[in-house]
Amino acid sequence: VENPPASAYYLIAMAHVQLKDAQAALPYAIKSVELSKAPSEQQLRLLLALRFELKQYEEVAKVLEKLVSHFPKKVYFLQLSGAYAELGLDKRSLSTLEIAHLQGLLDRESELVTRAQSYLYHGRPYQAAGVLAKGFEDGIITDGKENWKLLGDSWLNAREFEQALVPLAVFLEEVLAEQRNVLGPLAQRRDAQGNRVDPEIQILPQLAFAQRRVQIDVRGADQPEVDAHD
Repeated sequence: VENPPASAYYLIAMAHVQLKDAQAALPYAIKSVELSKAPSEQQLRLLLALRFELKQYEEVAKVLEKLVSHFPKKVYFLQLSGAYAELGLDKRSLSTLEIAHLQGLLDRESELVTRAQSYLYHGRPYQAAGVLAKGFEDGIITDGKENWKLLGDSWLNAREFEQALVPLAVFLEEVLAEQRNVLGPLAQRRDAQGNRVDPEIQILPQLAFAQRRVQIDVRGADQPEVDAHD
């Protein structure tokens, strides 16, 4: 055939993939995409896999940009953010996560926590606190001491000291509860041996910890995720 179609190049590329020869498959995968007015997701995924296997990370990011543009799935946004981070393009990495979040694609605790950590790393603690507070409110982020500490630290870095009090108090209470769980049995064993056991000293005042789902002020969580200084 004088001018083979894009599908022919795709099939040749796949044949080389079956032979585990990524280097030989790559030019055919590239040609397959170039000849297509609208490359299919399958064509782009093949090209992505070959670029990644050959450690061509700048080209990996370019393919992911096309995938995000034409097939805006969460997996591609997360991969593109990771590719940008690998290339040292931290602002692009963070912006990619922002777009994914605005589109409602980030719906797991680990994804929101990672995004908040990225905000903190880039000196945007107010946005970090907003993401975490909204995650707690929506029930996506769980009631764990590390999550409370991250929220408290975010408010502290944003110089919102009153906002930091509740999450940090919850964090401290959970740390003390863990210590009591460890030290309690030891104290009971010592008491059985006839040793004196001092009554428990209450360190923290009685805060409203019985109401575990603390109502967190989320002002700022719904504000646009744009830093005027970026």
